[in-house]
Amino acid sequence: MGIRGTGVLAVALLLGGLTACTDDEDTAAPAARDDVAVPSYQAPPRAPDFCARLAGSRYVDAIPTAVGTLLLEPRDDRARRELSGAVAELEAVLDEVWREPRSDDLSAGMEDLLAALYSATANPVDEQLAIRIADRLDVVGERVQPVCEFPV
Repeated sequence: MGIRGTGVLAVALLLGGLTACTDDEDTAAPAARDDVAVPSYQAPPRAPDFCARLAGSRYVDAIPTAVGTLLLEPRDDRARRELSGAVAELEAVLDEVWREPRSDDLSAGMEDLLAALYSATANPVDEQLAIRIADRLDVVGERVQPVCEFPV
């Protein structure tokens, strides 16, 4: 299977969204890392609880690498486990987002992202799915950043 331009673009797009707000020193993060997505995060005074949970995630920043790996190597169990870990973390964040007033846009965006990630854990990842995940990451990132004020 050759890499077409769109596939490379999809993987590059995955680097946006939520992961744009993280410390990218190691974008090929292993599944059992000791660090978190945003190690230096200090929540602003009125930030919702989900911000700290999201910043403390271990697998969310592995989404771009895992999706790119599955795009090229569909049977990579490690990448699939990393996506499953990200799904579990994002489900916990979504549980907290639902409790926040006026969070309908964010919860809808997270539900769309989770649906795409579910698909990537259960089905082969093709270019369309990779782009869909990248788009959903961008939407969630745009909705989370003003509320959580992650360091850039």
